[in-house]
Order: sequence, then C-alpha cells, then structure tokens
Amino acid sequence: MNFCQEKIALTPETKCLETLVVLVLAVCVVLANRDLFFSRDHIGKLAQGSFAARTGKR
Repeated sequence: MNFCQEKIALTPETKCLETLVVLVLAVCVVLANRDLFFSRDHIGKLAQGSFAARTGKR
C-alpha cells in the first residue's frame, strides 16, 4: 500500500482517508467472522494437545 501511495504522490489528508477506509474494512471483516476471531474453543484443544505431548497420553 505504501508503495502505491508514493507512486501516485498522495497528500497526507488522502493517506489518512485511505487509512480510515482500510480500518473500517478490517472491522467489518472481524465482525463478519466474529466466531473465527473471538472463539475460545481452540484453547481447550491446544491445552489437551500439549498435555498429551508432555505425558505421552491421548
């Protein structure tokens, strides 16, 4: 992104606007995939896997 900004010589105001647009898009992606980003189901699986690796049990 920064390469494109320098290539077309954007003004600081335009760069701020672009940053806000990217931020809004990122927030939309996170909210659309809320389960992917905020789910804690994987934590239990990781804990079980590390315990099994340490003890040799499954």
